[in-house]
Amino acid sequence: MRLFLVLPHLLLFLSVFSLTRTQTSAPSTYAATTPAAVTQTTAPPTPTPPQTKAPTTPLTTTTSPKTPTITPPRTTVTTSPTSPLPAPQIFYPFGSAAGDSINPAADDGGSSVIPLLSPFLYFGRTYQQIYVNNNGDLTFSQNLEQYVPYVFPGNGSQDIIAGLWTDLDNRERGVVSYNQYTNGSVLTRATQDINNYFPYLTFTASWVFVATWDKVAYYPVTDTKTSFQMVLISDSSNSFVLMNYGDIAVAGQQVEAGYDTINSTNYFVIPGSNNGISISNLQNSSNVSDPGRWVFRVDGGPETNRENVVGLQADLVSFLDLTESANMQIVLQQIKQELVKKGLPSNINLELRKIKKINP
Repeated sequence: MRLFLVLPHLLLFLSVFSLTRTQTSAPSTYAATTPAAVTQTTAPPTPTPPQTKAPTTPLTTTTSPKTPTITPPRTTVTTSPTSPLPAPQIFYPFGSAAGDSINPAADDGGSSVIPLLSPFLYFGRTYQQIYVNNNGDLTFSQNLEQYVPYVFPGNGSQDIIAGLWTDLDNRERGVVSYNQYTNGSVLTRATQDINNYFPYLTFTASWVFVATWDKVAYYPVTDTKTSFQMVLISDSSNSFVLMNYGDIAVAGQQVEAGYDTINSTNYFVIPGSNNGISISNLQNSSNVSDPGRWVFRVDGGPETNRENVVGLQADLVSFLDLTESANMQIVLQQIKQELVKKGLPSNINLELRKIKKINP
């Protein structure tokens, strides 16, 4: 399908790809429920990463113990000279005041298995349990102690949602906590948020899961403070993930933010999030109207009414919005979100074919 976009002073030509295949998942020994035949999409072409990395093999969930002697961080690692600001308004309630459960203070640790009060559909697989891992990610089939993230797409053996996957340490500083809700004001807020971001849906949240990393330090730089939050929202058939970012300290280590699935049939990397030096920009970036928040639909999306979308008009501030590589990825992600709202499946892949400046 060829998509033609009309923008002030610019013409864009995009190709939209949507391929499906039927994949039968192997039975799991965990509480995750996998349909016998799941319709999933083939992975989009693997993007060329902005820098060469040696990703850790994603098929394993354990890493060798850290040696007692740690090489001090490079001089490029800096710490915040002032205390982080209070949690921004985009954060959902968290902490002791919200009745959260607290993860053990353990390097590379995490929660025990958490039974979900409502099943969560994640790209065709339905899960009834979750793990909150101290190193900044959520997994479903088993915990993940791995402290060096692999680069998405990892073609790994488990589904993962990474708010900020890196080597975090809550022993000296910070709290990792979680809670889930089936009624009350949190569900009301989640309903309003999803209907605001996806106005063509009639959505009423029936379950919300909130996991928060509050002023957690990087390992071994214990005076750093990083705060972020992942919010899972569902009405039992539609599933969404909100990633909220507060103060993010500069990191001198490998980082990754986004999501990945088994065999990477669906994945997304927040632009710039795999660069520890620029990771603090997450608190100002977004694919919606709220700085510091990224929103994704993760159930798999609708599979019908694909031909209802024939065009899209958008406003850009300047030509640089499209010529800057990181900006282009954000623009394409925003366009994708609009297409999904209009009825296209969430697995569509957008490729920029041509940019033409039609006015000075």
